[in-house]
Order: sequence, then C-alpha cells, then structure tokens
Amino acid sequence: MKWFLGAVLGLSLLVFVPGIFLERPPGGDTKNDLKAPEPVRTSLRNACYDCHSFETKYPFYSNFFPVSLLIFNHIREGREELNFSEFESLSDTKKVSRLKSMVEDIETGEMPMFGYTLLHPEARWSEDEKKRVIDWANSITQEGEEDEN
Repeated sequence: MKWFLGAVLGLSLLVFVPGIFLERPPGGDTKNDLKAPEPVRTSLRNACYDCHSFETKYPFYSNFFPVSLLIFNHIREGREELNFSEFESLSDTKKVSRLKSMVEDIETGEMPMFGYTLLHPEARWSEDEKKRVIDWANSITQEGEEDEN
C-alpha cells in the first residue's frame, strides 16, 4: 500500500514540473511572416498562429503534464506542416501546396481543430470568415499556378 501511495504521489508531482521533462518548441524569426489582407491575417492569427507560427501564446494549462506534452507536439507538427512565420521564404510551388492543403483542412472542418476552438472561442470562424480565408488562399494558389505555366 505504501508503494502504491508513493507511486501516486510521484506521478501527481509530474503535473507540476513539466519543464524538467519537456521543452517548449523554440521560437524563431518572423521577418518572413505571411503577407495577407488584414481581415485574413486577423482570422489566421486567432485560429492558426498558436500552432502554425513562431508567435505561439502558451496558455496557463500548457505548464502541466501531460497536457503540455499534447500541446507541444501539436505545435511542432503544426509548424512542420505550415509555419506562417516562414511562409514568404517558401518557393511559389510550396506556397501553393501549403495553401491548397490549408483550404482542404478548413473545408473539411479538420482545421481549426475542434479541441482548440473549445478553449479558444476567438478561433471559431463565422461562415464569412471561413469564406474570406478560403477565397484569399484560392486566389493566391491560382496566381501561383498561372505563374508556373
């Protein structure tokens, strides 16, 4: 019984010391940040930038294990898939590819993630916001595809 209580106490302490075991994803330079009309940028900042840029705002609960593990992994994966802070340094082909993928994820409801929008109401897009972002992204992809031809 003492062993069990010791294990429970030890595991409980992990909740309060994630920094010993986990490192937040590092930040980076934002000089190549996405160039887009302000309404589009605002929508993307509210719903996407925490995982898809170097401008992550870590909520208080990101300091507690195992939630921190989940959040940090989402951020690393999100930045690998699409990092708005580096967007303008991508080739036109990669920009088109990333934006097409983004539009597909928005249209299917995969992004913004449901769990994220539960805790971040500002990330819940109206149909108008969704349409504005999709229309903007589609206009960029069409320009990029025309430039390739």
